[in-house]
Amino acid sequence: MRKPREQKENGVHHVTVQTNRGEKSFLDLNAQAMYRDILKKAQKKFNFTLISCVFTENWVDLYIYVGTGCTISAIMHWIQPLFTRRWNKKHGLFGSFWRDRFFSEVIEYIEEVKEWMEQVFKRIKEKLFKGKVKIWSIKEFIAKSRPGFQIEAVQTLSAFTT
Repeated sequence: MRKPREQKENGVHHVTVQTNRGEKSFLDLNAQAMYRDILKKAQKKFNFTLISCVFTENWVDLYIYVGTGCTISAIMHWIQPLFTRRWNKKHGLFGSFWRDRFFSEVIEYIEEVKEWMEQVFKRIKEKLFKGKVKIWSIKEFIAKSRPGFQIEAVQTLSAFTT
């Protein structure tokens, strides 16, 4: 029997979901747009703030501040099946889009977020560039891959953590 999911009202949660069979569905920008659209709809329905959303080829990493009267389980149990239904309908598929249950953990300290971001960008760099470039910091990576993009989430996240 699995242990209960750790949840915290008025807290930051790190959530990771992976595609079924390692399918590289999120290389399709339409999949990313569909997921972002569902996240926006979920924000109208549930009391949460999306701090960060990172797509790689076969997984999504989220940082979510869950407000009062809401749980990370309720949010994700609304988002995941809705995405699956829309994706399957659009592509004439059936069955699960997601590999397993979503992973989540409560984030207590800003240092955990910074460490996670370094790991995520290292994995992205390794997958995209196969180690053929020097190791960049987060700011260097974003400056090279997304000109004009600012890292506001890490700075504002400290307001959500205790």
